This record gives sequence, C-alpha cells and structure tokens, in this order.
Amino acid sequence: MFVFSTIFNYNTCVKKKSKNILIYSLLGFFIAVTIACIVCIYFFKPKEDIPTIVCADSVSIELGESYSLAVMCSDKDASIQLKSANEEIAVVEGNKIFGVGEGITSIRVIASSKNYITGKNITVNVVKTITSIDISLPENITLYLLDKNKSDAYADGIFDYINYDCNYEISYSLSNTDIVSIKENKIKANKEGDTKLTFYSISQSQVTSIHNISVKSVPVHMNLRSKDEIKLKVGDSYKIPYSLSPSYYSGSYEISATFDNSEICYFEDGKIYATCEGITTVNIYCNEELSGSIKINVETDAESSNPTDPSTPDNPENPDESDDTQTPQEPIVEEYSIKLEGRQNCNIEENNIFAQSNSFSFTIKILKNGQQYNNSFEIEVKDLKGSYSLMPGGIYMIKINENSSFKIVIESLKIDEEIFVILS
Repeated sequence: MFVFSTIFNYNTCVKKKSKNILIYSLLGFFIAVTIACIVCIYFFKPKEDIPTIVCADSVSIELGESYSLAVMCSDKDASIQLKSANEEIAVVEGNKIFGVGEGITSIRVIASSKNYITGKNITVNVVKTITSIDISLPENITLYLLDKNKSDAYADGIFDYINYDCNYEISYSLSNTDIVSIKENKIKANKEGDTKLTFYSISQSQVTSIHNISVKSVPVHMNLRSKDEIKLKVGDSYKIPYSLSPSYYSGSYEISATFDNSEICYFEDGKIYATCEGITTVNIYCNEELSGSIKINVETDAESSNPTDPSTPDNPENPDESDDTQTPQEPIVEEYSIKLEGRQNCNIEENNIFAQSNSFSFTIKILKNGQQYNNSFEIEVKDLKGSYSLMPGGIYMIKINENSSFKIVIESLKIDEEIFVILS
C-alpha cells in the first residue's frame, strides 16, 4: 500500500512538473512573440505620408509682369509657401511671382504639414522681350581713310571712326572683316570697300539690326591759282599754279588738260606749251574732275622794224632845223616791288601763298629797282583754330617811304584750305 501510494505520488509530481514546464514554456513563447510584435510595431510602423508637391519646374516671366504659380500637394491640409532666392529678379506674393529685373533665379516652394516640411525648387527666368535693337547708328554709314591732319578732317565732318551705344547685351558679325574693326563700341575704318554689320541680341538672336558701311578715300579737290586769261609767246611754257585740298588728303592724283584747239598749245607734266599763234581755252582736270579753265592768247615773238629810206631826208619838213636839238631826257623812275619767300609750311608762287598746315610763316622783301631796299618783314600765321595774326579780310600796310607804301590784302583765310594772299 505504501509502495503504491509512493508510486502514485511520484507520478503525480512528475505530471504536475511537466504541466508547469509546458505552461511556462507557452508563457515564455507568448511573451517573446509579444515583445517581437512590439519591436516590429515600433520600428516598422509606417510613418505619416510626406506631402508631395506638384508644380512647374521652370517658368518664364516678362519683365514687369507677374505669374500665378499653380501648386498641388498630396496633403490637402498642408500649407504652401513661396520664397525667392533673389528678390532683385523676382519677388513673391502668395502664389504670384513678379518679375522685377532681368535674369535667372530660383523660387523655393515649401509644403508643411503637422510633423513634416518639404520643398521643391523651380527656375524663374525674367526676360525683356524686344522687337528691335536700338543702336545709335544710321542704317548707312560712310567712313574715310585718314592718316594725317585728322583734327582738320574731323572739323570738316570727315571721320575714320564712329561710336555707338546700346542698352542691350548684343554681339555682331561682319560680312567683310577687312574693311572695319570694332572695339569697345567703336567702329574704325581699315580698308577701302563695303561691308555689312549685323548686330543681334544675345538673349534673342532673331532680333537684329543691320547697317551698311562704306569706307572711302578722301576726295581731292584741285584749287586752280591761275588767272582766267594769260598771254604767251610761241615757244613759251606755263606751269599751272594750283594747290590741293583738303589738307588731310594723302592719296595720289593725276592732272590732265584738254584744249579747244590743240594746235596752239599742248599740255605735258603740269605745263602748257605754246606752239603757234592763236587763241585757245584749256580745261584743267584733277582725277578727271574739272578744276577750271584758262583762256590762252599765244602771240609771235617777231621783232618789229621800220627801216629808213635813204632817199628820204631825216627831217623833210624842217630841213634847215639843226641836228643839235636834244630830246628831253626821261625822268628816272624808281620801281618798287615785293618779293615773297616761304619760311615754314608754305609754298610761294609769285604773290600767292599756299599754306600746308594751320601754322606757317613767310617773309616779305621790299625791292627797289630789283634790289632789296630795306629790312624784310616776317609774318607768322599761328594755329588757325585759335588766335592768329592774319585775319580774313584784313588789310596790312607796309610803308616804304613817305610817298610809297604797299598794301597787303588777306582775301581768304580758312581752316583746312589753302591760304590765298593777294598783294597789291
């Protein structure tokens, strides 16, 4: 009985212990699963959705205009805000973007919800639409090649350059790059010829401004200094007095002549040669441009003689008149004259002074019977643009003695032209 009771008690204890182990095992498994679930819930719990912003990636705005930006957000409760990166180009007010200055900047679109803030950048280009390029240049431009006395040329309105202004960012192209050069808004003549200059906007290349440029050499004019009518003897030659203008002309030139009667005179190397008696008119040309005409009267140089007839008495009307009768002696006449000599920057031809620059000087010598009579007079013309000693229309008296004087009349004295002085 005791044995059975012991065995029963043992079996009962074993069963209870096994049951407890099972219970504890289940309880432990449940606790582990619970902890795992808590961990998974904690770490793998889906977060609140971040609002998604939908709007244009870039916009273009005309300067001075505004643009309403349409913005959509996945979170209807999210607030939207715009912020400009450069308010000198674009400013924002609500969902409006105002273009206040030309250029490119960015706008930050910000969406914020209860727990999250997100944003998106968009590009804003503020442009000024132009339909034409306003450049301070005429459509047709004429420039000249200059290499001396440029200040004189500029005073005459003859230029070898032209400046321009433009308020836009521009570039240019030339159909012939040899004719002109362009640097720092200055167009400079380089070579004679024509070229087409095209300016175009850098931002809007389809907008252009076209200008035709012609570069020429300075035209030359021949100033004929001869009298309208001259007399020559057969065999004489006459060098045509002339000067060239303007003073800044530096090119080549050709002088030619035509006669209405080429048998009387001919022209060669700047001189007219008289060949036979008669009257003719010569036309003088410089580079085929008529400069003037001269009437030429050519006479023979035959010596006139009146031979005395030996049979005729010397004094037939008064044969008794004595040969001792003396012919009254002619009074001696003192002849005074003027001689001009160039000193600096001028040429002298007879009584004509041809100046070669704005400043020149010459000497006036008084001659008595072909010999120097007294001291010479030096006259200096200074810068014609400022003060100068000889005035246009001025009359200058040079006294030789009590009974004789010479008058110098300044007929013309012009800038950029030869000075023509008449002495009388």
